Amino acid sequence: MAEKETVCYKVVEISHVNGKKILHSMVAGDKNKVVYTVGSWSESEYPVLAFESLEDARQFAFRETRFETTNSAEIYTCSAKNAALIRRLLDPWHLYNREWLGQFWNANENTRTILAPRGTVACASVMLKECVASYPILEE
Repeated sequence: MAEKETVCYKVVEISHVNGKKILHSMVAGDKNKVVYTVGSWSESEYPVLAFESLEDARQFAFRETRFETTNSAEIYTCSAKNAALIRRLLDPWHLYNREWLGQFWNANENTRTILAPRGTVACASVMLKECVASYPILEE
């Protein structure tokens, strides 16, 4: 079966290491974070999460940078392979445990789950294209 490619929006957290900007997964736990490079396909042992619409991605990024521990984030348009809308996610408190993560994705484990943010899609892989928004938005 051929892979279907669609346009989605990926929210990435920004870190700086030795003066270099690093783009990586948000809310994934250090062992599960995916590092992204603009223009290259990125994948993980488990599905990569993105959003169907820019508005859904904006709401997620705003919440994560305003109320959580993430300092800054960017939203990229991306090409996504085999994107599928999902309704539930593993509770963020359990993302750090690879056994529970595997049970959720491989065995459709329904315990320790929460409702996924609106418009969340699970993708086989994504390629970041262009940055379309940055968070937090600083007031002048």
